[in-house]
Amino acid sequence: MSSKIQGGLAEEICVIFNVFLHEEYKVSRLLESIERLIKLKIFNYRILLRGSQSNVAKERLSSLILMMNLTNVHLELTEESRDWKLNTLSIVQKSNYKYYLLAQEDHLLVANLELSSHFFNECLRLDIDVAPVSFFQSYQQLREYFINKKARDSQNCIVCTLENGWDSDLNSRVWLTSLVSLYKRNLLIKLLSTPRPIIKKFPPFTPFDFEQQPGSTWFLPISIALPTAEIFACVDDGPIGTSLQDRGLYPLDKIRMPIHNVEGTASEIGNFVKVLEFFLVRISNLLTPSNRKSLRLLNSLKFRLKLLTRLRYSSIWWYYIIKNRNISLRDFKLRI
Repeated sequence: MSSKIQGGLAEEICVIFNVFLHEEYKVSRLLESIERLIKLKIFNYRILLRGSQSNVAKERLSSLILMMNLTNVHLELTEESRDWKLNTLSIVQKSNYKYYLLAQEDHLLVANLELSSHFFNECLRLDIDVAPVSFFQSYQQLREYFINKKARDSQNCIVCTLENGWDSDLNSRVWLTSLVSLYKRNLLIKLLSTPRPIIKKFPPFTPFDFEQQPGSTWFLPISIALPTAEIFACVDDGPIGTSLQDRGLYPLDKIRMPIHNVEGTASEIGNFVKVLEFFLVRISNLLTPSNRKSLRLLNSLKFRLKLLTRLRYSSIWWYYIIKNRNISLRDFKLRI
């Protein structure tokens, strides 16, 4: 691999890990993910650790940093602010790289080093806005759409510029901006600084509301690059048969549990809502189709509880914006 290829990645790409570590297996996955990326000769890292295993992770990462002689790694623990978007926006604003690779501990680099390096350098050369690099199989329909549109292609990626009003049927089924992706700085700031969605579906300490839902077009136009071969793969998530564990390529170290079910927001109302919703689900499972009136009542209650939960997440998000003193409210432009 030429030094020119390595040099471009090292100078223009920064890897961001903003991870919640609540169990030891998460720490081990984080270290493995970073060790694989280091071999790619990307040396700029911003690592933000949250959760009960943060101190353990910091100790193990500090040893890795010394062993690998890494000089541009910013390692930080945080407990005060638990808003993922605010924390990540702060990281980006305090640095000045052209591109940022948003990474997670449960997505591992699986492509060989030559393929990976050529793909990322092709993204830099073509000046793309975003490149989803994981869940390869999920983007097959979009790749076929690009090919039919005679998009720019190379050996390693296919690139297309999507404008407002592009294929609405396909757009309603495709995630254009997913978490594990390469982002140009301006687009990343735009996505992190929007209050969308106004009604939050997930707790603020998770990154899930950062990902724009299928059908969302407010951030277009964008130039998007899709790899022609798998670059990253998720350890335990994705369509059936696509995760590394499903393919027998990673040990079954833990059964996946959605992170927003692991640690809810710390409030008595929030805990009460979760317990009540649990009992409503159990009761509805016991009812027979003949109890239609009771089922309608339960479904109505579950809908109201879900709405209450989302409103609670939304209020917490705005609370963190007001509380956080390092980020001005002017950074959050209302792109509605």
